[in-house]
Amino acid sequence: MPKNLLFFLNNYNDVDQAAPLISTLLEEARGVKVICLGHYDLKNDPRIRFFSHYESFVIVTPKYLPTAGRSTGIIQKLWRRIVFNPVFAVSFLKQHKIGLCIYTWCNPTGKGFQTRIFWAAQKLKIKNVCIPHGQNIFLNFDVNQHLIDFHQRTRRWPDFSPRNKFDLYIEWGMDPKVIVELGSMRFNPAWVKKHLTFYRPYQNKKLERFTDRVKIVFFIPHWHYNVDYQKTINLISLLAESSLTALVIKGHTRGHRLQQVEINNLAHYPCVEIDRNTPSSTLIAWADLVINFGSSIGLEAIVTGRAVINPFFLHRNKTIFDSSGAVYDASSLDDVMRLVSLVKNGALPALSESATTRLLTSEIYGGAKAQDTAAIYCRAVIARIA
Repeated sequence: MPKNLLFFLNNYNDVDQAAPLISTLLEEARGVKVICLGHYDLKNDPRIRFFSHYESFVIVTPKYLPTAGRSTGIIQKLWRRIVFNPVFAVSFLKQHKIGLCIYTWCNPTGKGFQTRIFWAAQKLKIKNVCIPHGQNIFLNFDVNQHLIDFHQRTRRWPDFSPRNKFDLYIEWGMDPKVIVELGSMRFNPAWVKKHLTFYRPYQNKKLERFTDRVKIVFFIPHWHYNVDYQKTINLISLLAESSLTALVIKGHTRGHRLQQVEINNLAHYPCVEIDRNTPSSTLIAWADLVINFGSSIGLEAIVTGRAVINPFFLHRNKTIFDSSGAVYDASSLDDVMRLVSLVKNGALPALSESATTRLLTSEIYGGAKAQDTAAIYCRAVIARIA
């Protein structure tokens, strides 16, 4: 009997990165079971709702897990350790006929019940595979204050060697015998196009009357990633005050946002919308121009043909976008506003197609020619089913 694949999807980013692979597996009539051990409302995610139409797709929720799995008290932790023990984990894998366990970016030894599933899978000779939780765009290691402090204290970078316990780890910085680079499923053009169909087009009554303005989406970065907060606020303020722009400020998917004082100030501008909930894909589809410097979402904007401004002066990190030729690098506030004016006048110079191809080849196709990355991942995991 064919074995099922078990995915651990504990938050939005897990779903975002795993969805292309799940979709491909379901199209091949593979049995897929998913489990959420976090607080994320998995059942109401649009991609999960779509997958639920497949007979071979199942959301698994062990009894008592919804309440016990989300509590942090000592008694609740003890309860989880007693109930969701190694014997239960082995039984769980057998009951659901699991032939492969798939996780996203994690330490296999520090995840509670997920760790017990990991060890149970090893005992049953079921392979454990880890796929990316996101996409790294940074070229330097000291990307945030935590890593800077860690390196100053220890004179080394974090040790990921415990993750070598995975049978396959589709990420960077690992044992060459375990790790493999297959490219990005999330930003593959075919998936970007399909992904947009899961959501309604972006509509905003507040902004729709500014039909003659440049529609801009500004993606908020991780503030602690060596970002100059005040310079960033200065740029947002300039954009808000401009008579050329209709501006949506998109909060980061992991919670980073503007401070309340800035939110209050920006609320007075009729052409500004602060948004934390609308999917980035629909905002990019709506926009004429994307401003991004600290997120891989810039790749989606490039794939969809949107003009992207990279205001690299707002942070100290180096990214794949810098000097790539696939975005419009801006070295100052004035530089950004000059580019906005060019967009408004239809005079923005075209970028090199070959430069864009080089960036996408490197970051989406894993250094190879354009290909279906989800299908490549699919073959890689199917080959490891017990």
